Amino acid sequence: MYKRILVCTDGSRLAQRAAQDGVKLAEALGARIVVLLVTPPFEPPSGYETSPLAAQIRQHGRESKEMAARFLGAIARDAKARGVPCKEMHVGKYPPASTIVDTATSERCDLIVMGSHGHGALGQLLIGSVTTRVVATCSVPVLIVRPRVRSEKR
Repeated sequence: MYKRILVCTDGSRLAQRAAQDGVKLAEALGARIVVLLVTPPFEPPSGYETSPLAAQIRQHGRESKEMAARFLGAIARDAKARGVPCKEMHVGKYPPASTIVDTATSERCDLIVMGSHGHGALGQLLIGSVTTRVVATCSVPVLIVRPRVRSEKR
């Protein structure tokens, strides 16, 4: 059924949990995963080395790479432990939704797994939703992992 699954993360607790679910699904299906983290691009202008902002530019690059290594590495370790082949991708490109769709296409993925906080229609109107944009613009099926709701004791 699904042979190549794109697992998206932004490093949040929900995204990392969705990634764990994606790894488990890949294990059950005998599929491969491509795990993706999209961060803001930051392309310094030529000659930036002499700018007063040069240190911040270098720091942004280091921190983006470190964050990607931490979050992608955790998912890759989980995949390896479960015997799931995994390709890690850190892409510095915005907007994230179109980057996810482009990656799903270029990597020939047949399913996307990602988390969504489910802010509702008004919340999506006000703050937007990467997941909503991916679903609206991608022909690849999307498995959306929602936050777990704690049941009340009666």
